[in-house]
Amino acid sequence: MLDEEGNEKSWEGAMVTLYDAYQRKQRKESIVTRDHEPGKRFKFSLCGGDTIHLFEEDGLTGLFRVRTITQEAPKDGRNAPIRVEFVGIDDARKKEGDEGIKKSKQWYRKFPDRLRQMLCEKATISPIGEVIPCHE
Repeated sequence: MLDEEGNEKSWEGAMVTLYDAYQRKQRKESIVTRDHEPGKRFKFSLCGGDTIHLFEEDGLTGLFRVRTITQEAPKDGRNAPIRVEFVGIDDARKKEGDEGIKKSKQWYRKFPDRLRQMLCEKATISPIGEVIPCHE
């Protein structure tokens, strides 16, 4: 969301289900919608496997791998909030089980606006390890 001067005041997410993505592809439409209503601006798309770079001063900082993006069932006709779930970029443990990453408290879940507060940006890692911001 943008304020009257065009500055970011919050982030919202829009979920595209696998079914919707398939339908868009069949119709030869773009899977990711970059045009939004006035007062909103597209930042970047995220899906499982993408890399994000966080720059929070007093907390999570560094590179993380998006594992899943979840949205609860809508309630009262309103859209339910979206949560991005991610882990450290070097963590390949399974989600569940005794040794699973969720039990170790290193499985993070954040709302889109919290990612804005953490100065999140989508990134790519080059073959030689360079972190390159993605500007979609």
